Amino acid sequence: MVENTYFEKENFVKEDIFIGVEAKPGNAPDAFHICFNIDKKYFRQMGVMVTSILKNNKDKSFVFHTFIDEYPSEETARIKKLAQEFKQDFWFHVLDTDKFSDFPKGKEEMSYVAYFRIYMPKVMKNFTERYLYTDVDMLCLGSLDYFEKIDFKDHPVAVVEDLPQTAALQLRILKMQNNRYFNSGMMYVNIKEWEKRTITEKCFEILWQTHEHFRFLDQDVLNMAIDGDVLFLPVIYNYLPDISKELWEIEGREPAGLVIYHFIGDRKPWGFCLGTYDRLWRKYCTQSLWECPTDPILTHEPKNYQKYRHAAKYFFHKRKYYESAKCFWLYVELKIKRYL
Repeated sequence: MVENTYFEKENFVKEDIFIGVEAKPGNAPDAFHICFNIDKKYFRQMGVMVTSILKNNKDKSFVFHTFIDEYPSEETARIKKLAQEFKQDFWFHVLDTDKFSDFPKGKEEMSYVAYFRIYMPKVMKNFTERYLYTDVDMLCLGSLDYFEKIDFKDHPVAVVEDLPQTAALQLRILKMQNNRYFNSGMMYVNIKEWEKRTITEKCFEILWQTHEHFRFLDQDVLNMAIDGDVLFLPVIYNYLPDISKELWEIEGREPAGLVIYHFIGDRKPWGFCLGTYDRLWRKYCTQSLWECPTDPILTHEPKNYQKYRHAAKYFFHKRKYYESAKCFWLYVELKIKRYL
């Protein structure tokens, strides 16, 4: 156990940076708070998600909070321009990564910032009573009015259930008591109940005590700490495409009225632009203040050879035979380089 003062803000937050028109108080009735956690490599993705939110919610007053390991000063001009253009406020909370460095990291490309979301309520309680957290590999495609009408009914968080195959496997691995497993890429947080149930503290205790690898890092830990005490929302608020199937098999079968689309797995639109929602992401990227990739197929590196195989199959099923042949040739070439 740690002292009660361990989780106080000054022990975790190195710096708070405000960029905006007017810092809106947390209890302002028109302030809708949205949070992200990123490392500085994902500023563009955060910017595209913000742009999609603002384009589809022009009548709302937002406060955006980004929890980050290091604030890149070169992004300040863009954020200032975005704040002035849309009359919105931005906060950047720079957290001390040493507080999370003992936690399992998973894949090499994963970052400790994934754990920042388990600490967020400790900071956000100074601004508001509830907030929306989203990953930055998402797009907002509609109004967020629904969230402001949610009755938590004493639940600490409102979420969307993960894909059935993922949920079934993780429930078995984690030996959880409930029979439902949520995706932590979107969480609408009821801070009062979160704090009452000491969820942040429970997450840290789990991570300190187990010292084991969690397949989905913070998501597994959050599911264990909350253990089913959540309000489940319709899938349109965090739509997860079934990545166990090929893209052409699921494209066009999304539920009507999608509000948030989640690019899960390795299918990222800033890498490969194949499907409808990949192109939509690039459309919003073009409308943002960040540079948009021009090549629909990027990173001709041996490690990506399998992606070209999937791209070749996708284009073939779409009867785009030239693109299919090009991708198949790159697949063969990169596979040979990979194993030489």
